[in-house]
Amino acid sequence: MENMKPSTIKEYFEGQSIFITGSTGTLGKILVEKILRCCPGVARVYLLIRDKKNVPIAERWKKITDLPLFDILKESNPKTLDKITLVQGDLKMDEMGLSEEDKQCLLQNVTMIYHMAAMVQFTDSLTLAFTNNTKATYMLLNFARRVKNLQLFQYVSTAFCNMNVPSDKAIEEVIPATIDWRLVMKLSETQPLVVEALRERLLCGQPNPYTWSKWLAEQIVNEYRIYFPTVITRPAAVGSTIRDPFPAWMDAIDGIYALTQALGFGLLRIAYTTQDCCIDYIPADATINAMIVAAWKKNKEPAPERTDVYNCCMIKDVPLSVRDYLRLGRKTMEKAPSKHILWPVHCLITTNELLYRILFILLQLVPAALVDLVYLMRNKKRIAMKLTARGANLIRIYKKFSSGRLEFPNDKYKGLNDVIPKEDWDNFNTVYEGLTNMDILDLAYESVKKYCLKEETDEESMIKNKKRYARLVLIDEILILCLWMSGIWLFSKVITSLLPF
Repeated sequence: MENMKPSTIKEYFEGQSIFITGSTGTLGKILVEKILRCCPGVARVYLLIRDKKNVPIAERWKKITDLPLFDILKESNPKTLDKITLVQGDLKMDEMGLSEEDKQCLLQNVTMIYHMAAMVQFTDSLTLAFTNNTKATYMLLNFARRVKNLQLFQYVSTAFCNMNVPSDKAIEEVIPATIDWRLVMKLSETQPLVVEALRERLLCGQPNPYTWSKWLAEQIVNEYRIYFPTVITRPAAVGSTIRDPFPAWMDAIDGIYALTQALGFGLLRIAYTTQDCCIDYIPADATINAMIVAAWKKNKEPAPERTDVYNCCMIKDVPLSVRDYLRLGRKTMEKAPSKHILWPVHCLITTNELLYRILFILLQLVPAALVDLVYLMRNKKRIAMKLTARGANLIRIYKKFSSGRLEFPNDKYKGLNDVIPKEDWDNFNTVYEGLTNMDILDLAYESVKKYCLKEETDEESMIKNKKRYARLVLIDEILILCLWMSGIWLFSKVITSLLPF
């Protein structure tokens, strides 16, 4: 009887000792909270955390558990937080920079590893991305080989890691790379300048070092499947939670959502995209559920000859295009405007490079300079040009993402729901019946205001923000009217000059 496999996901996680990297990131925090709340029988959760800006790891983690994300867990079962063990280390260092005591503890006790740590900035440096995302994964896998009772190694990649093939060909398998990661590792260690000099050849069609480094990391994870069970989950652009632990949780604005915020708050006036552009996305809680169920399925249906891969994506179920965003996004903001909105949403879109550059100067640089001039006269901090430069850089980075339709195959991801036991369905399913584009935008906007910008949400603040937004709309309409009248006047002058007298 002792050798019988657990019949539920909760039972499977009972007694497990889980080692998690990247626990201070958005998804990492949600994973830790979810495991402790929904799988309270877990034996121990080890979190690899590095010192940051001379802040001790205990202090860093204390700030995280003070976030609203952990409120429900604290109310329902606060003692499970005692199961967390903080481990000081750094993935880029030999043996992760672990003390001998911590190293032996992990080697003897860990049964599952969730590798979520990554440098998600789209840096221009191949060497830096490779060191943080690829080599670090390799070093962790080498460590995992020595873990005494390891049952699972799960790597959190990205749905965009195969951008060098059409999105419909980015199947839920490890697609063989066209370059050997060992060669890149040797070059990065001995001749980093050569790596940068060979940038375009080494990228092999990848749009940036981030997707490239994750693409190569998948190759290494797949090779290690002969030593222990391996799973790769590939989240698309991660959005706010839909329902778990509560709707609209997201405490970081990065990646494609930084571009979305710039558009939604009226800073972005011209975008390099198309009306029909759709970028695949996934709610944060759906990703976490998939990661937990994928571990359960690997135990239930072991397949040592393969690495299980899941594209965690939702665009096929609830498509959200640029057209929808522009149409519905303004309605979302008008319902409860943010005090940080700079201007009502007006955004022209094009994929013509020359037209984009001209419009960027006229609609972005000139207004930003004027706004900063007003701020200067009012003795306020000038931010418009800085934000404009940041937006321009984001657009440059995301050109390949925003100029077409990215829709990844996700049948295996959706199939995870089929293996969830009835007793666990409510806690771990990824079915969102009745979810609409407006719901997604409302939740995303709420999360940005409440948890990222930490705005007041009381009635008095809402009334004040609505009055401010109404003034912006009025000024906007007056300026548009003046622009049209000026255009008509100029046109009439040109016509008059051409007519014979």
